[in-house]
Amino acid sequence: TCSVNSILQSLNALPLFFRNLSSFYANPSPLVSSCVKILKAISRSKSPVDPSPFLLALKNRISKSKGIPFEIFEQHDVPEIFEYLLAELSEDNVFISDLFDTSVKTCITCDICSQDNVREEVTPIIHLQPKKLIQSAIDNFFSEEYIPSENAPFCDYCNAKNPAVLKRQIVKCGSYLIFQLKRFKVTNNEISKDASFVTVYPQSPSFTILVDNEISLQKTLSLKAVINHFGTVNNGHY
Repeated sequence: TCSVNSILQSLNALPLFFRNLSSFYANPSPLVSSCVKILKAISRSKSPVDPSPFLLALKNRISKSKGIPFEIFEQHDVPEIFEYLLAELSEDNVFISDLFDTSVKTCITCDICSQDNVREEVTPIIHLQPKKLIQSAIDNFFSEEYIPSENAPFCDYCNAKNPAVLKRQIVKCGSYLIFQLKRFKVTNNEISKDASFVTVYPQSPSFTILVDNEISLQKTLSLKAVINHFGTVNNGHY
């Protein structure tokens, strides 16, 4: 429930999202309907509100997707819950999709034949490795990455796994962009938590958007909300 509360508070901090939400659903699903109601209750009430209808709708939605019962009162990752909720809100709703959907083009270039393997994926969340500055974490995500042969994808032209260079580029960006700092790291086959501090505010980070593979536009971000959970490797979700 801590994860869900954090998500609802974050959504409530997005005025463009909240202001238009209820007017874009003719026949809202139980989850969408309960989400609209609880966001309105949070914004109007100065005391805690009852989340039970929303939690039940969320549990039913995720249980249906997973094919197994989803225990809402157990610990879960915030990004996992967020993705289910955004998927439900975006279904058959162009307005919400335009607010949150981000398209990332990934180009993997074989180091032997120089042929490109390009794919484009729509994602509501971009996963970053923690850096001292949030701008550095964003820059690192979009920097060229060398992939050794053992980790490289199969090259259809060479008919082999060759070393390659990976490059990412945003080709579509909504009004809101969600980043997750992936704080697990593997050292000598052991998993540990990266608890380093990341400076997020009051920076105005930016990145480049590629339009029609021709025009580059600079997009500047302003911080709207942060979800931060503490814990150990076994129990922490953030």
